[in-house]
Amino acid sequence: MIDPEKLAVIVGVGRLTGDKKRRRASRSFGSAGHRCDGDDGNDGDDSPVGMLRAAAMLAAKDAVEGSNDVEKNDDLAKRLLADVVAIGTPGMFLELRWLRVFGKRPFVNFPRAVGDAIGASRLDDSRCIRAYDGGNGPMYLVSYFADLISRAEVSAGPILVGGAEMNGTFDAAVRARTSDKLEKDDTWTDTHRASVRKPVDVNLFAKPNNGMEKMLLGTQYFHSGLPPALTLYPLLEIAYGHAKNRSANEQAEIAAGLFSRFSSVAAAHPEHSWYPKSWSKAELLRVTKDNRMIGYPYRKNMCARDEVDQAAAILMMSWAEAIRRGISSDKIGECTYILFLHFLSLMFPFQFLFMERAMPLTPTFSLCANRSPIVLQCARLIEKHLDRQVWANQMKRKLHCLIFIHVFPLLWSMRLIALDSM
Repeated sequence: MIDPEKLAVIVGVGRLTGDKKRRRASRSFGSAGHRCDGDDGNDGDDSPVGMLRAAAMLAAKDAVEGSNDVEKNDDLAKRLLADVVAIGTPGMFLELRWLRVFGKRPFVNFPRAVGDAIGASRLDDSRCIRAYDGGNGPMYLVSYFADLISRAEVSAGPILVGGAEMNGTFDAAVRARTSDKLEKDDTWTDTHRASVRKPVDVNLFAKPNNGMEKMLLGTQYFHSGLPPALTLYPLLEIAYGHAKNRSANEQAEIAAGLFSRFSSVAAAHPEHSWYPKSWSKAELLRVTKDNRMIGYPYRKNMCARDEVDQAAAILMMSWAEAIRRGISSDKIGECTYILFLHFLSLMFPFQFLFMERAMPLTPTFSLCANRSPIVLQCARLIEKHLDRQVWANQMKRKLHCLIFIHVFPLLWSMRLIALDSM
């Protein structure tokens, strides 16, 4: 049987979206679809520390919400955050913006600043964890702490994983030439504080490990002078269409149709979206002043944006700790509002870029969805893990979702097709 002391569970989730006109917040497990119209204890959420503190409070309320007594729930949530034993945060785009304006990064130890804001008196510096910049950062941190729990290498208690971006507010301050005020604000920077220890860095970049890989990246930079995302992903989109015997225009329509469906989901859930607007495929394909071409076939409204003010947080712990705190039942069938974490497969593209020797070295070789080396290897690891679980058959029947982390639409359909070929 699985030891409850070594099985990680997510007990609460909080998400916060804000802009100049409105603040929107939600809690996800205990009260699905709950909305707060900016009056849910989120005062002071106009900074990176404030936004993540507010999202953490929402996650804590989600975890302890058991009655209609708001005051009691608030008190329980604050006590839960005060008991936090570890905090993990991913790198922020804000750090690069701040570096360009002020010549330094805003935080020496962002997890510690958040811990101070939530009153986490049990938080040790060795458990202030920062995931290096990358889209997989949050998932990596969840896996990192789940692994510590599985090996009993972290103190019993709540663990906070979360992040915040305040690029909308910061960019507006830079344009208004008022950003100097932020440099003096404790919730925007800790560089003026004495003796702040650096966090533990994890999820470091996978470096190219041979001459061919370095040559490919170097050539791209030399010819384009642009960051990889602006040039690489448009090329991958076209290459994927070619592998499916589609013209460039046909692939553009496929991508626009997928993103149109994404936008409909965003419009239906404005509490989670910076742009809660639904666009039709035709609107996304139409190039205008407000929807300019970024890199064919991607128009502006088909691309992810980083100029946002948003935060998200989860609280996790061992299943045994959740039982002790009265958050969870000790019976699997009665655990309605917690999420059990069983496995995660994480790989970097460079690890598999040149492994499939039977395939020709062309831009499309790893983009044929049902042959993608990375996706198939991840799928094989998932299948292998499920096969060796004590309750494997039960889990296979009850496996409702697999979570993939990626920014660009083209890779979603590739991953689903690859999994179907397991």
